[in-house]
Amino acid sequence: MKVTGYGVTEQHYVNFIALFFGFFCVQLMLDANYFFGPNAVMSYFNGYPFDKRTQMFARWAGVTGLGISSMPHVFDINTQKYAQLSLVLKSALIPLFVFAILKIKDATLWWVFQIIVSLVISYVNFGVFDTNNFMEKTKNISFFDFKDGYFTPKNYFNFMFFYNAFFMIGMIYGADDVFGPHSKVGMVFFTSLSDERGLFFCRMCGIFGLCYGSANWLFGMDATKMAKLDLVMNIAFLSIMHDIVFNGLPGATSEWDNQFYVQAVIISVNAAVLVYNTGNNKMKAKSS
Repeated sequence: MKVTGYGVTEQHYVNFIALFFGFFCVQLMLDANYFFGPNAVMSYFNGYPFDKRTQMFARWAGVTGLGISSMPHVFDINTQKYAQLSLVLKSALIPLFVFAILKIKDATLWWVFQIIVSLVISYVNFGVFDTNNFMEKTKNISFFDFKDGYFTPKNYFNFMFFYNAFFMIGMIYGADDVFGPHSKVGMVFFTSLSDERGLFFCRMCGIFGLCYGSANWLFGMDATKMAKLDLVMNIAFLSIMHDIVFNGLPGATSEWDNQFYVQAVIISVNAAVLVYNTGNNKMKAKSS
């Protein structure tokens, strides 16, 4: 276990980040406007309250971020690998925070605080980050492995990376351009444009999603554990989609109906992979 000059170990780091990062993600899930809107104690944006679409993007980011922060404690993910993912994630989020303070007119000085804290966390993170281990892993990147069959957690989880990467990259590039009324790919999820704060949370979600989806093939996290976490997150995402489809969201199109049913299929496949893998492992144990 690597230790920094300040005596901080990987376990110290993941314990802190789970609380710190999880604190913000839970608030994004519950009510971003209440906790971070113009009337909040920590008001990250002044002006008018968040609209429902911005709240939805923030909730999506909160679910993904909470899933990431729960990796080492709830799903027993290796702390060193988690520290590696966390450093890459923070390195991607800091420019987004700088973008917020420079480009979003209603952004407050709380973003300056967030940038400073993120830089400090990244510095500590780098102290527990095994660069050699990470570089060795990048030399042996593997997306799929069929020696134990096709229906394995590794193949499922990394296939989902490719499926979701399209959406995540689109969210980072610009949700209006990819999923808005003038979609460049013909997938119109909204009939009106999103405001700049909604696009900000959308980009945050895209960054979270790409880092999360890279957990196995890039960071070497256990595929079975990640498939279990993915099942929990997929159910949470289905809940958000259910709210959009059945309770309505201004500007949302029927594309969300399609996505809702696709998500239900994904959950079924995810669960089936885990059940099949458990049964397969039991058979191997008996035969040995």
